Order: sequence, then structure tokens, then C-alpha cells
Amino acid sequence: MIRLAQRLLLVFVLSSLAACGGDARLGTIALAARVDGQGRPAPPATVFARGDVVFASVELEDTYKGLQVKASWKHGSDVVRSEEQSVPRDAGTMDPVVLVFRLETKPDWAPGDYRFDVFVPDQGVTSREFRLESNR
Repeated sequence: MIRLAQRLLLVFVLSSLAACGGDARLGTIALAARVDGQGRPAPPATVFARGDVVFASVELEDTYKGLQVKASWKHGSDVVRSEEQSVPRDAGTMDPVVLVFRLETKPDWAPGDYRFDVFVPDQGVTSREFRLESNR
């Protein structure tokens, strides 16, 4: 009976530590005109036409439920869209997790260089650049 109590206590302690969350790790970040059913780019791209939808596929490992990931889409220093997503599952289940962020560009947006910034706690900001062209 004592061994059972010790084992249950150990399981409780380990479960509690896992639920505290650790340092999530940022994996692949890719931009694309579409993503597959798992949120992966199909295929990756860095050049888009004005009016296109641009997807950012962000892969994370060692995540934990409630992890907040912030993203912003920028043209120069202007933020054209920002959003935040929470990781929707418990730690260690089905790594990696892929979050998909979406930007609907407008036909009247200025052609040129744009940037996707993603912030993951304890990882800082990571960026991917892309270009909007008048005609492709």
C-alpha cells in the first residue's frame, strides 16, 4: 500500500511539473499561398500578388497548453495585421504543433517588401520576409 501511494505521489509530481510548461522551441516558419490539412505550406513561397492570401505556418516543439504566440504582419514599420494564438493542447502531446496565421492582402496595397514577425516566449522575435508584386 505504501508503494502504491509513493507511485501515485510520483505521478502527481511529474504531471504537475509537466503542466507548468517549459521553454517552447520554435521550429520551421514558412510562408505560402495555401497550407495543407496539417497547416504545412503547400508549397512555400516568398512572392505574392496584391490581393493574395498569405499564410504563415509556424512549427513549435515542447509546447504547453496556454502558450501564447503573437504575430504581426508589417510593411516597413507599419503593422498591417496582428494576432495572438494559444496552443490548444497539453504539453508533449503530438509534437510538433503547427499554428497557422493568415493575412488577406488587398489589391490596392503598395507593392514591395513585407515582413511576418512571430514572438514565442523565451525565443524572442523571428521574422520572415516576403514581397507583394503588382502583377505576377
